[in-house]
Amino acid sequence: MEVRERLRFAAFELDLQAHELLRNGRPVKVAPQALRLLEFLASHPGRLVTRDEIRQEIWSETFVDFEQGINKSIRQIRDALNDDAERPRFIETLPRRGYRFIADVEYPENGLVEEPADNPAPASLTAETAELPKSRRRILTMRRVVFGIAALALIAVAFQLRLRLVRGQRRAAQPAIQSLVVLPFENLSGDSSQDYFAAGITEELTTNLANTGAVRVISHTSATQVQGGRKPLSQITRELKVDGVVEGSVQRAADHVRVTVQLIRVPADEHVWAATYDREAKDVLSVEDEVARSITGAIRLKLTAAQQNRTPSGKRPVDPAAYDAYLKGRYAWNARQTASLERALDFFHRAVDIDPTFAEGYAGLADTYALLGIAGFDGMPVSEAMENARAAATKALALDDNLSEGHTSLAYVSAMFDWDWDLAEREYRRALELNSNNATAHQWYSMLLCFLGRWDQSIAEAKAAQSLDPLSPIVQENLAFPYYYSRRYDDAMEVSKSTLASHPDFAISHLRLGREYAAKDMYREAAEEFQRFSELMGGDNTLALASLANLRARSGDRKTAELLLSHLKAAAKKKTVPAYQFAIVYSGLGNTDEAVKWLDKAYGERSNFLLYMRNEKLFDGLRQDPRFLELERRIGI
Repeated sequence: MEVRERLRFAAFELDLQAHELLRNGRPVKVAPQALRLLEFLASHPGRLVTRDEIRQEIWSETFVDFEQGINKSIRQIRDALNDDAERPRFIETLPRRGYRFIADVEYPENGLVEEPADNPAPASLTAETAELPKSRRRILTMRRVVFGIAALALIAVAFQLRLRLVRGQRRAAQPAIQSLVVLPFENLSGDSSQDYFAAGITEELTTNLANTGAVRVISHTSATQVQGGRKPLSQITRELKVDGVVEGSVQRAADHVRVTVQLIRVPADEHVWAATYDREAKDVLSVEDEVARSITGAIRLKLTAAQQNRTPSGKRPVDPAAYDAYLKGRYAWNARQTASLERALDFFHRAVDIDPTFAEGYAGLADTYALLGIAGFDGMPVSEAMENARAAATKALALDDNLSEGHTSLAYVSAMFDWDWDLAEREYRRALELNSNNATAHQWYSMLLCFLGRWDQSIAEAKAAQSLDPLSPIVQENLAFPYYYSRRYDDAMEVSKSTLASHPDFAISHLRLGREYAAKDMYREAAEEFQRFSELMGGDNTLALASLANLRARSGDRKTAELLLSHLKAAAKKKTVPAYQFAIVYSGLGNTDEAVKWLDKAYGERSNFLLYMRNEKLFDGLRQDPRFLELERRIGI
């Protein structure tokens, strides 16, 4: 019986001599007794190993409680392998009988110890040849041994062919992968300051795969939330509703990068493809393209001509320092806080300064300025942010007109600042033509359709964004907008409550839920939500103050409303307070003249809140005023 020194399964390797478990080449901590049990089970793949066998092999010399010991060890093994007892990938439990190791096991060639050569001859052969001369006996013995080995070899070959046929049939029967997620790559560099690099590689690979438009690819923001290494794959795939998973690791040292990647089909837990790339840092972009092409081929997609044209075929070389700055910018941008957006600006500027022809760097600038232009970020003035966003998006598209992100940013500026609805819609459609998996394009296009009053289309785009980025709170909450502005307040409340159930501290959902309660005259509940929004935004947020003042006025508490208005005026002496906020307070107080005056000022500020005013219940008392109607005409909705 040959002895194995090492065996491999999925991303793991067991060194049976050193008694060590590795994942993508990195040691995994496992308790000694649990590791012994794992070695025993993995050494007998596909076979039921009974509890009695385990007791004799592992616990025969100990005096601990066997039942407690084996159950604890199995839990420790599953934790180490990220396995799920209900939907196992590695160890299957057969109640009251034992366990079966169900993953495919491979044996490296250099992991074999040769079988001893002095095996005794079978007894039957000895009896038949006892009377023959010694030389004749030796020849006959050798012939029969040769024939026996040949027969065994034929049987083994037949078995292997049969096994491959069965596996091939089983794999062929599996449906094609229709959706996948790229889980956050592990940083194996041993340096947490390199986390941005692993995150950047993950996001760029996600984008490359999404650009084919041939499968649904979950957004990077949702992928990061599931924290791949902490949940079993079965749970991740249930949450994200995907049938394919890409996972891997990145190890960076000086100018050298090693990227290890594998594609898994779920729930069959079939390892479809795996590879390791050793490259210089300057070649990372080509690695991303190569991996995307390999995965696309591995899942055997039938691409249309347009999709084939968008399949990565090698990007223009980029200065490694520029690309490194770009990855740091995306890492900061994903946090979506004012301070992190300011850091992202610095990194993106650095990227394009190093390489002025780097289109993705300008797209990053456009995305960042666009977010800084959204009301609620206490960053630069809206007009400055939007002008910068337009300039950066235009530059990105001049360098590469096939950048979906560039068209998305240009569409956003056209819609929210230029108020050029036709151009905005053309740019959103172009962005989605280039990448139908662009969740942000679906989300922002839904907003355009919402203030244009095309409710059904807006809802459809919001749901498309949700399917691509199901764990993003802002994408979840975005569906509440078309419901709210079409006066379907109960549906809007359901969305906001659902978002808060999974993200209880998401401030925007508290603000929206407050608006929805107020629209149904549920003033106490609305006040609680506005108060929570204020707390989450730092306690001195002027939008929260204005929302509470409007609410108090509408509920009949005019005295408190006017007190809050005085606080808002005091705040305006210290910092810029958007005119729109004064407008909603005066509208609640019934002061039409002041409300219209401040709305006109908001028009001068190019406030994107005005785009919704045609359907905003807060202004129902102004709708017959000619000045209000003239303002609607000027906006052009």
